[in-house]
Amino acid sequence: MNFESDLSMCPRFAAATRHSRPDRFLVRDRHRRCNGLRPTRLLLVPVLAVAASLIAPGAVAVGGGLRDQDELWWVSTRHVGCAVADAAPPLHVERLEPERGWREASLDDLLSASGRDAILLVFVHGNRVSGAQSREEGQRVYQELTAGTSDATPVRFVIWSWPSSRVQGQLRDVRAKAQRTELEGYLLGWFLSQLPPTQRLSLLGYSFGARIATGALHLCGGGVLSGRTLPQTPSAPLPTRVVMLAAALPNTWLFPGAYHQCALPQLDHLLNLFNRCDPVLRRYHLLIKHSRATALGFSGMRVAELGNLARKIDQCDVSPSVQKSHELDNYLSDPCLRQRMADVLLWVAVP
Repeated sequence: MNFESDLSMCPRFAAATRHSRPDRFLVRDRHRRCNGLRPTRLLLVPVLAVAASLIAPGAVAVGGGLRDQDELWWVSTRHVGCAVADAAPPLHVERLEPERGWREASLDDLLSASGRDAILLVFVHGNRVSGAQSREEGQRVYQELTAGTSDATPVRFVIWSWPSSRVQGQLRDVRAKAQRTELEGYLLGWFLSQLPPTQRLSLLGYSFGARIATGALHLCGGGVLSGRTLPQTPSAPLPTRVVMLAAALPNTWLFPGAYHQCALPQLDHLLNLFNRCDPVLRRYHLLIKHSRATALGFSGMRVAELGNLARKIDQCDVSPSVQKSHELDNYLSDPCLRQRMADVLLWVAVP
């Protein structure tokens, strides 16, 4: 069954894209140094660059590689429209069985799986990833994070697959997906609210996936997102760690009084890997009309303004490693960055 949603059926997506129009393409060759790196020839198109890799790189199929103590799950919201009631949303769940491949399962199967010591690690992908690609990309991320680790703690790795397939028109596409992150934040927040209170939780969000993750945590903390609140919020924050890669949300949204203000108090630790050379997030302000917003994944946060919350946050400008790229592969291919992510997400190192 194909669970890919047609985003045009949702009035909110229509509203987000109705007034979009093609902009004139301005193409220039630039040779600039970034943090002392060797100049790279780029064709920078101000409008297309915003969309270009809020688009994910081509996913590469992988097979096997599942550790004996781990589980791999796929949760899809690709069939879920924007009219979501307070009742349990109809999430589609599958589990990877090593000898049989992906098999349909239930949400109860996922929530009751494994023991209390297992880490629940949720990976939320970025834009322009199909359902099949999300499985492949998620498996690859799982393998990169667990490769070489000697820790035997079981991991339930959940691939959160949201409707991010291409919408015609580059700027229209990213604006529609930005709108969809509001609903996805609610759906992921509802899922997290079903977890037992002692569950160790890790969230890995790439690009728009980071925006979905912080939206979900904001709702779990009692916040409101596009007029939505969770029917029931956790009585106490789950033990939670978050890693954000190239986060496509404004760099002020996690501040007290801001749009996702309830997210940070829900965390034990946040690792934000940002890139001041990201050619896509450099033009993030084009995503929001009449805005000068700067992406969190481009500039990082001004933690001095966060008071006691600042101790929960670790940030690193990864431009010397990732260079002029927005692609997930460039984060995963660096051994030092990969180890740093794994230490946080697998609860190996104590921040």
